[in-house]
Amino acid sequence: MPLSSSQASVTPRKTPSQSRSRATVEAVLSAAARILEEEGVAGFNTNVVAQRAGVSIGSLYQYFPGKDAIFLALMEQSSAQFSDDMVEAIDAAPGQSLAQDVMFMLQMGLMSHTRRPNLMRLLEGEIERLEKHMDRTSQVAVRDAIVRMLEHHRERIRPGDPVILAQDLGAIARVLMSAAGKRHEADWQAVIERTARAVVGYLGAAWDAPEDLAALQIAPRT
Repeated sequence: MPLSSSQASVTPRKTPSQSRSRATVEAVLSAAARILEEEGVAGFNTNVVAQRAGVSIGSLYQYFPGKDAIFLALMEQSSAQFSDDMVEAIDAAPGQSLAQDVMFMLQMGLMSHTRRPNLMRLLEGEIERLEKHMDRTSQVAVRDAIVRMLEHHRERIRPGDPVILAQDLGAIARVLMSAAGKRHEADWQAVIERTARAVVGYLGAAWDAPEDLAALQIAPRT
């Protein structure tokens, strides 16, 4: 089936299979990320990316039909890194307290999200336009990790489809923490606690974190 014009504009022309071609793609994406961080969307185009990456524009177009394809590849790369961080954090959470595990998840998510904050902010500005083209594999991996966390605490939470609960949990966290970021809140520990309380309340569970959250030490589950 032929691709629609919108699909064609973001679908890679070919997948790199050899080390040299993979290095070319990585150079393009690395250059694109730096340009976005330094100059923003206004300074971003395929010619500038190719020049910064040290490749010909023809080599770039072998893999990316246009700048939207590069945007999408950066989004998927960022999503995969975030997914890896979140899955590792969720599976390593202590497991003794639902509130602690939710806060642990939120803390690790925040750390991953702020690794390159300017790039993440710019990519998020393009999500609504390009999200329908994204590979959902990374998002599914995070959802499944949250399901495992909820199963671990199943006696503490209300009955419900664990997949839907996991999706709702992620949505609540994204909305509340994004709103805090837009308000330029500085006390992220307070944001994490507030978000965790909303999540735990939604799950119908009692808040079971220590009263002294400043002294809360979260160690990986063994």
